[in-house]
Amino acid sequence: MPKKSKKLSAEQNSYFDAPTVEIFGSALALLIIVFILSNIVITQDIKAMLERSTEGAKFNVSWENGAEGFVVITHTDKLRIIETNQSVATGDICKPDSAFIQYVEKIYNNSNKQQLIFAITKGSVATMAVARECLRVHYPNRTVTIGWIIANQDLLSTVQLKNLPERIKKTIKK
Repeated sequence: MPKKSKKLSAEQNSYFDAPTVEIFGSALALLIIVFILSNIVITQDIKAMLERSTEGAKFNVSWENGAEGFVVITHTDKLRIIETNQSVATGDICKPDSAFIQYVEKIYNNSNKQQLIFAITKGSVATMAVARECLRVHYPNRTVTIGWIIANQDLLSTVQLKNLPERIKKTIKK
């Protein structure tokens, strides 16, 4: 003969449910705290890794003899340093505290085998000439080599733009 199941009163039923809710509620709260803490730690690690990766980034062209060329893009009214993503107005290029002067000091003080390469966009030859003259004034007793390329649509169609960072693509297309 099958046993009859006992029906519990509402008071007894709530007595058995309370510990279950407390246990699962506590476990859920602990899991949320662990998730938040791990998220904070991972976010800090990712930020540190990204900072390290951008500090050591070099947007340069390597030559066979160990020389390197660092590319800057000239526009009609400014010069853009690709590596640091900084712009310098044409009139401010040769100021002692300009980003351009700081950048060329980093390039030319590291090695004699490094050079600046100007990617000249439409109508920006004058900006390149200002920067070139600034280099001659800044390094009067030293041979400083530069290179230049015309950054027109023919060049851009031969460069694989998918390999360039988005901010550089936007700068070139302006």
